[in-house]
Parts: sequence; structure tokens; C-alpha cells
Amino acid sequence: MVGLGLLDDGSRSFTRRRLPQGEIALGARVERIGPSLWRYRYVLANLDFARVTTSGALPNLRLDSEHGVGAFALPLLNASASDLGFRDGDALAGNDWNSQLTVNELRFIAPQADAELRWGNLLSFGFDSASPPGYALASVELGIAGQITQAMPTLVPGGELFFDGFE
Repeated sequence: MVGLGLLDDGSRSFTRRRLPQGEIALGARVERIGPSLWRYRYVLANLDFARVTTSGALPNLRLDSEHGVGAFALPLLNASASDLGFRDGDALAGNDWNSQLTVNELRFIAPQADAELRWGNLLSFGFDSASPPGYALASVELGIAGQITQAMPTLVPGGELFFDGFE
């Protein structure tokens, strides 16, 4: 880290969360691409999380539904975002996540249940901002309609340098 409360160029963060239903991971990388412009990139990986419903009993247990990650949101703390990007590794536009940009948040949402981030897969998100990086909590919605929300620390525009209170 450097003085003046800014993180070094090329800052990275990585967080893993283990839950009873499986594990997810969030990686972030921020690069300075101009005198007052940073590029933020995120990779959200569903390692083995699955929210399932079943019916019947052994030995005739039946899987009725399985849900993964349905949304990803980043706080924008006195910051803006432009040049939004999304990648899912295929050429199908119908399953691309939608983005919603408000004054306080950038949110990416699966357009329908079959486009959720299933286990063993990852998605990539990105944008540019005129605000330097700091830390804050991203929100990852797990299961159908955000039944479980998991907060994960990551780099965001305008975040705090000493996010955990250590000063």
C-alpha cells in the first residue's frame, strides 16, 4: 500500500466462503488505466454451491430443483461506473446477466433461473471508474430469488482503505 489512502496499481483481492450448501469465491483486480481512471474486474466462481429441493425418500429420492448464484451487487461509494462488461464463456446472449446501475450500487442479475451461476462455473464482470479502489462488502445472492445473501469483502471504487477497522 502507498500513503495518501490509495491502494497500489494492480490491487487484488480474493475471498472464499464455505457454506453448508457449498463454496463460492470472489476475485477482484483493479488497474489504473489513466491519470484518473481505474478498471475493475471481478470473477465470481461457484465451486460447489447448490441449493436443492428434493422429494421422496431413499432409495427413491428425487431432485426437484437446483439453484446456484442468482445475483451479484457491488456498492458504489461516492463513485460512478461506466463501460460495464459481462462474460460467461459462451456466445449465447439469452443467458447473459442483466446489469442495473444506480447511484449507490452496481448489480448484475441472472435473467432467469436457468441462467444462474451453477456449481463448477464462473462469471466475469467489469467496469471503469474515476474513483480509486478501497474495500467494501459485495453482496452475492444464493438460491432462487436471493433466499440467502452472502456478504464478501472486495475492492470497490471509493471503498475504505482500512475496511476491517484496523488502523
